Amino acid sequence: MHGFVPFFLILDQVGGPSWTVKLGRRDSTTASKSEASSDLPLFTDDLDTLISRFTKKGLTARDMVTLSGNSLIMLLIFFFHYFQSMVV
Repeated sequence: MHGFVPFFLILDQVGGPSWTVKLGRRDSTTASKSEASSDLPLFTDDLDTLISRFTKKGLTARDMVTLSGNSLIMLLIFFFHYFQSMVV
């Protein structure tokens, strides 16, 4: 996509959260697909259920809002570039 701006640059421009991650960092020495897939948020969940599901994964309500905003912004960017390419 011509003119596509990576999301981390957008966050930096709007003053969003950022952090440095060391190269080679390992968050876990094991992985569990069933644990990762359990308690995933559903589109029918109310706010309290969503916060509860994120809390069970070790995330905060702020993390939930950040991740949700990320998804929305990326979706909007995708559609903007998709429809812009149709016009050109």
